[in-house]
Amino acid sequence: MKKGWSIPSDGFVKCNVGSSWINGRRQCGESWILRDPPGTAILQSRRAYSFIGSKEEADLYALLWAIDSMRNLRKHDVIFESSSIEMREVLLFASPFGKSLCNNREVTKT
Repeated sequence: MKKGWSIPSDGFVKCNVGSSWINGRRQCGESWILRDPPGTAILQSRRAYSFIGSKEEADLYALLWAIDSMRNLRKHDVIFESSSIEMREVLLFASPFGKSLCNNREVTKT
């Protein structure tokens, strides 16, 4: 598995998404950063959520928030990236929600 940031394909920007979940408090912090092909930061944001039940839930909230942010900012041709193994597993295998998100044409157009 390749580690580290890699440049997006020509004509695309990359949105790196991350979250941090605190089990005992059921809180999480989330952030995203949008970079152009040379790696220059274009935009970034962060926020917090309460009453989050798991790391997987925190990761999915982070991804959905990042997608929504890109849509609201009218950003197109965005590649979303996360180092979260949990997010990958949920999106690909574990959840009807994840499968529907991956198959959602609106998400893929963002």
